[in-house]
Amino acid sequence: MPARVPSTKEERKVNNCDVLNEFIVGMTTDFGKTNLPWKGRRSTFLGATCFLYILPSITVAYFNPQQTTSLARQRWHWAWVLQCVFSFCSDYITSGVDSIWHGIDRWYAPTMTLFVTSLAYLCIHPALLVLLVPPWVCIKMSKRARLSKNWDGYVFFHSLWHLVGSVLAAYITYLACSLPVTDDNTDKKMHFF
Repeated sequence: MPARVPSTKEERKVNNCDVLNEFIVGMTTDFGKTNLPWKGRRSTFLGATCFLYILPSITVAYFNPQQTTSLARQRWHWAWVLQCVFSFCSDYITSGVDSIWHGIDRWYAPTMTLFVTSLAYLCIHPALLVLLVPPWVCIKMSKRARLSKNWDGYVFFHSLWHLVGSVLAAYITYLACSLPVTDDNTDKKMHFF
């Protein structure tokens, strides 16, 4: 079901400060607590989209023009496998109930976002930072839908966050893997892959 545009005054009142405050509290004092207002409610579709985070792992495993098996490639592969596990455990298995998986996912997902952002900016080209806008909008809209108790909006935008984020991470991984190591970019690439 498509997400609806916030129509009530209460839904429009959810602002950036609420989203940021909820993010910080969720990563600290409410580490293992659910932040969903729907206790125990799950979306199979949302749970399935957690597995899209395997795309960067597949990219690093199969797009390998130098046929290398560097430690960095192996770590990148397993980092995304873990992202799938943490996301699935938080967003599906323990959806709406308190669990340590929520805190782990709240720390791990932003860390992976930071790594992908760093990879794009430092190793490929700073202009790629514009690609962060769509996933940022998705997660912001997901949080707004959750705070305004809009289940369909939450499922739609959180699933879209998984889709857009994983596809962009795979694309940036692809670019990093395909960047030839030359005298001009040896320092820039930092031999990441």
